[in-house]
Amino acid sequence: MSDKKTDTDTTEQYDDLGSLTWLDTYRMPVLHPRTGETMYCKDGSEMWIDLLGSESDEIEALKARFREENRRLQRKSKDLTPEREDAREIEILVTATKDWNLQFDGNKLPCTPANAKMLYKLKTPMGVDLKRQVSVAVFSEVNFMGESMIA
Repeated sequence: MSDKKTDTDTTEQYDDLGSLTWLDTYRMPVLHPRTGETMYCKDGSEMWIDLLGSESDEIEALKARFREENRRLQRKSKDLTPEREDAREIEILVTATKDWNLQFDGNKLPCTPANAKMLYKLKTPMGVDLKRQVSVAVFSEVNFMGESMIA
Protein backbone atom coordinates (compact mmCIF):
# COMPACT_ATOMS: atom_id res chain seq x y z
CA MET A 1 0.00 0.00 0.00
CA SER A 2 1.40 3.37 -0.96
CA ASP A 3 1.80 6.06 1.67
CA LYS A 4 1.64 8.81 -0.96
CA LYS A 5 -1.35 11.15 -1.00
CA THR A 6 -3.94 10.70 -3.72
CA ASP A 7 -6.68 13.09 -4.86
CA THR A 8 -9.22 11.25 -2.71
CA ASP A 9 -7.13 10.73 0.44
CA THR A 10 -6.30 13.84 2.46
CA THR A 11 -4.82 12.10 5.53
CA GLU A 12 -1.77 10.47 3.92
CA GLN A 13 1.66 12.09 3.44
CA TYR A 14 2.28 13.58 0.00
CA ASP A 15 5.07 15.12 -2.02
CA ASP A 16 5.03 18.62 -3.46
CA LEU A 17 7.61 19.53 -6.11
CA GLY A 18 7.53 23.12 -4.88
CA SER A 19 8.62 22.11 -1.38
CA LEU A 20 11.86 20.39 -2.41
CA THR A 21 14.84 22.40 -1.21
CA TRP A 22 18.63 22.22 -1.17
CA LEU A 23 20.76 22.53 1.94
CA ASP A 24 23.48 25.20 1.82
CA THR A 25 26.19 22.92 3.19
CA TYR A 26 26.87 19.30 4.05
CA ARG A 27 28.90 18.27 7.08
CA MET A 28 31.09 15.44 5.83
CA PRO A 29 32.58 13.17 8.49
CA VAL A 30 36.26 12.48 7.79
CA LEU A 31 36.77 8.74 7.47
CA HIS A 32 39.94 6.73 8.01
CA PRO A 33 41.18 5.59 4.55
CA ARG A 34 41.69 1.96 5.61
CA THR A 35 38.97 1.29 8.19
CA GLY A 36 36.24 3.65 6.96
CA GLU A 37 35.65 4.69 10.59
CA THR A 38 35.05 8.31 11.58
CA MET A 39 38.29 9.97 12.66
CA TYR A 40 38.64 11.92 15.92
CA CYS A 41 40.85 14.75 17.14
CA LYS A 42 42.91 14.26 20.30
CA ASP A 43 40.25 16.24 22.24
CA GLY A 44 37.71 13.52 21.34
CA SER A 45 35.73 15.60 18.83
CA GLU A 46 34.83 14.14 15.45
CA MET A 47 36.73 15.36 12.41
CA TRP A 48 34.42 16.90 9.82
CA ILE A 49 34.39 19.30 6.88
CA ASP A 50 31.48 21.60 5.95
CA LEU A 51 31.14 21.67 2.17
CA LEU A 52 29.20 23.48 -0.52
CA GLY A 53 27.67 21.35 -3.25
CA SER A 54 28.55 21.39 -6.92
CA GLU A 55 25.29 23.23 -7.65
CA SER A 56 26.06 26.12 -5.26
CA ASP A 57 26.41 29.63 -6.69
CA GLU A 58 30.13 29.76 -5.81
CA ILE A 59 30.96 26.48 -7.57
CA GLU A 60 28.73 27.29 -10.55
CA ALA A 61 30.59 30.61 -10.99
CA LEU A 62 33.90 28.77 -10.89
CA LYS A 63 32.70 26.24 -13.47
CA ALA A 64 31.54 29.10 -15.72
CA ARG A 65 35.00 30.67 -15.46
CA PHE A 66 36.57 27.32 -16.43
CA ARG A 67 34.23 27.01 -19.44
CA GLU A 68 35.28 30.48 -20.63
CA GLU A 69 38.93 29.54 -20.16
CA ASN A 70 38.30 26.38 -22.25
CA ARG A 71 36.80 28.48 -25.05
CA ARG A 72 39.86 30.77 -25.05
CA LEU A 73 42.19 27.75 -25.20
CA GLN A 74 40.20 26.23 -28.07
CA ARG A 75 40.41 29.48 -30.06
CA LYS A 76 44.20 29.30 -29.65
CA SER A 77 44.19 25.59 -30.57
CA LYS A 78 45.65 24.72 -27.19
CA ASP A 79 44.72 21.84 -24.91
CA LEU A 80 44.13 21.94 -21.20
CA THR A 81 47.20 20.47 -19.51
CA PRO A 82 46.86 17.71 -16.90
CA GLU A 83 48.47 20.08 -14.38
CA ARG A 84 45.82 22.73 -15.04
CA GLU A 85 43.07 20.11 -14.74
CA ASP A 86 44.45 19.09 -11.34
CA ALA A 87 44.67 22.75 -10.28
CA ARG A 88 41.03 23.26 -11.27
CA GLU A 89 39.91 20.29 -9.20
CA ILE A 90 41.80 21.62 -6.18
CA GLU A 91 40.29 25.09 -6.73
CA ILE A 92 36.77 23.63 -6.73
CA LEU A 93 37.44 21.69 -3.52
CA VAL A 94 39.01 24.71 -1.79
CA THR A 95 36.05 26.89 -2.82
CA ALA A 96 33.61 24.24 -1.57
CA THR A 97 35.33 24.02 1.84
CA LYS A 98 33.58 26.38 4.25
CA ASP A 99 34.60 25.15 7.71
CA TRP A 100 36.12 22.14 9.43
CA ASN A 101 37.20 20.48 12.62
CA LEU A 102 40.52 18.82 11.71
CA GLN A 103 43.71 17.86 13.46
CA PHE A 104 46.98 17.88 11.51
CA ASP A 105 50.40 17.04 12.94
CA GLY A 106 48.92 16.94 16.45
CA ASN A 107 47.22 20.35 16.36
CA LYS A 108 43.85 21.76 15.34
CA LEU A 109 44.20 23.15 11.84
CA PRO A 110 42.50 26.50 11.11
CA CYS A 111 40.14 26.38 8.13
CA THR A 112 41.69 28.70 5.56
CA PRO A 113 41.91 28.45 1.77
CA ALA A 114 45.69 28.01 2.05
CA ASN A 115 45.32 25.12 4.52
CA ALA A 116 42.59 23.49 2.41
CA LYS A 117 44.82 23.72 -0.68
CA MET A 118 47.74 22.22 1.27
CA LEU A 119 45.60 19.29 2.49
CA TYR A 120 44.04 18.54 -0.90
CA LYS A 121 47.50 18.56 -2.56
CA LEU A 122 49.08 16.11 -0.08
CA LYS A 123 50.39 12.96 -1.74
CA THR A 124 50.21 10.90 1.47
CA PRO A 125 47.62 8.09 1.77
CA MET A 126 45.45 10.29 4.02
CA GLY A 127 45.85 13.33 1.76
CA VAL A 128 44.90 11.45 -1.39
CA ASP A 129 41.93 9.81 0.35
CA LEU A 130 40.74 13.07 1.94
CA LYS A 131 40.73 14.74 -1.48
CA ARG A 132 38.69 11.79 -2.82
CA GLN A 133 36.23 11.94 0.09
CA VAL A 134 35.69 15.68 -0.36
CA SER A 135 35.30 15.39 -4.14
CA VAL A 136 32.73 12.61 -3.83
CA ALA A 137 30.80 14.57 -1.18
CA VAL A 138 30.77 17.83 -3.18
CA PHE A 139 29.48 16.13 -6.34
CA SER A 140 26.89 13.87 -4.64
CA GLU A 141 23.68 15.88 -4.79
CA VAL A 142 21.96 13.62 -2.25
CA ASN A 143 24.21 15.15 0.45
CA PHE A 144 22.56 18.52 -0.12
CA MET A 145 18.91 17.46 -0.21
CA GLY A 146 16.70 18.97 2.47
CA GLU A 147 14.59 16.71 4.66
CA SER A 148 11.63 17.18 2.31
CA MET A 149 13.62 15.48 -0.45
CA ILE A 150 14.67 12.36 1.45
CA ALA A 151 12.16 9.52 1.52
